[in-house]
Amino acid sequence: MQERTIITSSLSKTFSVTGWRVGWAIAPA
Repeated sequence: MQERTIITSSLSKTFSVTGWRVGWAIAPA
């Protein structure tokens, strides 16, 4: 269960950062 939590957290963090960068790139346009 601990391993799964770490994987989910890592994936969520990566997705969050990617979404923020995409949103930041689209916002000015």
